[in-house]
Amino acid sequence: MTQLHITKPLTIFVTGCSRGLGLEFVKQLLTKQKDSLVIATCREPSKAEDLQKLKEGYSKRLHVVPLDVSDEKSIEKVPHVLSKDLGISSIDWLINNAGYVDSDSMIKVYRTNVIGPILISDALIPYLTHDLSKRDYIPRIVNLSSLLGSITTFQSIKHNADASVLSAPSYRCSKAALNMLTQCIDKDLNDKIQRTYSDSKKGVIVIACSPGWVVTDMGTVGGRKPPLTSEQSIQGMLSVIENVKLDDSGKFFSFDGKTLPW
Repeated sequence: MTQLHITKPLTIFVTGCSRGLGLEFVKQLLTKQKDSLVIATCREPSKAEDLQKLKEGYSKRLHVVPLDVSDEKSIEKVPHVLSKDLGISSIDWLINNAGYVDSDSMIKVYRTNVIGPILISDALIPYLTHDLSKRDYIPRIVNLSSLLGSITTFQSIKHNADASVLSAPSYRCSKAALNMLTQCIDKDLNDKIQRTYSDSKKGVIVIACSPGWVVTDMGTVGGRKPPLTSEQSIQGMLSVIENVKLDDSGKFFSFDGKTLPW
């Protein structure tokens, strides 16, 4: 694997890590970021066998924390776990990866795909902005979105009757909402930071990122064959996350680095 070109150890918080893209994020961060600390979350860590195996091999650099992003009470516990249990005061990356698909329940989908990321972001902003005046590295918030949430490209994407729940309005609308949420967090947070520090070099990079069509449980529903492996998708997204600048905050990127239309 290619080593990330980051010279300082990072503290990285990732949601939805029991399988799929979240698990692959954790794997690649641990192997590419030799000195960084990864906080991997999922609903039931005891049932996340692959994640527990990683924990055995990286016990000093991987914390596995229970978190249900659809449950506000679960989210409210996160700051206590970070500060009191783990002794963590600052975070460099927040990757809002956890996602949910249900063609019948828009409420459930929104609770995980939209409400979860805003509540998690709100809970962790104090950690992302901790001692910001003294930090020489710009923190990041990354919301995993989808090209299926792009209103601009809606008519140009081929719609198949058997395209699975990923083409359901509930999923598409949730990702469109997440895209808007990305811009809202970017503007509100960075406007506040500028009022506080009056320094154009200070801020938090907030982006949405599409992983592409990937071989995961979601991507292969209905027997479909996506062109990307999770390894390829995550490798691309990590490169994007590493290389974005403060001027890129509020943008929507593809895993391959291309800027996507809203």
